[in-house]
Amino acid sequence: MPELTSNIEINAQIKTDIDRIVETIGRGEHAVIPILMQLNQENSSYEKELLTIFSQIKDQAIKPLKEILSDFEQNPTLRRLAARTIGKLRFTTLVSALDNCVRNDPDWVTRYEAAVALGLTGTYRAVDALKKGLVDDNWSVRRASVSSLGLIGDKSSADLIITCLNLTGSPINIVSESSG
Repeated sequence: MPELTSNIEINAQIKTDIDRIVETIGRGEHAVIPILMQLNQENSSYEKELLTIFSQIKDQAIKPLKEILSDFEQNPTLRRLAARTIGKLRFTTLVSALDNCVRNDPDWVTRYEAAVALGLTGTYRAVDALKKGLVDDNWSVRRASVSSLGLIGDKSSADLIITCLNLTGSPINIVSESSG
């Protein structure tokens, strides 16, 4: 029983903290960056509640999230968090912004997060960007692209994935990495 009481106390504290954050920053467009920064905190207990807030302000969040993703001069951590949030909430309206990240972002972690997010959206509009991700310089981006194409269920990519696997230097290198 003490464990249950402890969890209730922790959940009450999380709710109090979230209420304080929302009271301070509100729920409009201006709340996007502060909420993203809160998502970056190590205490992931807040994540569910913060994502709920994002889903409630979805229409207001789309423009700032798109701006964050398209500004490659922006803090890469913020771009990564934006991509991750878009994926978790399956904001299909931002597929083109994620597409741009996979193709052009100078930060490989952001390209990785964007590739994962594209898969989570589940839309076939993401396939072209993910195909581009198959030949990315970074193996994590390539693996995320393969996984995301699988999530989407795009069978037309199978030949391209096999071709990439058969190339000298194996740009995806999935088999040797997963078996080692």
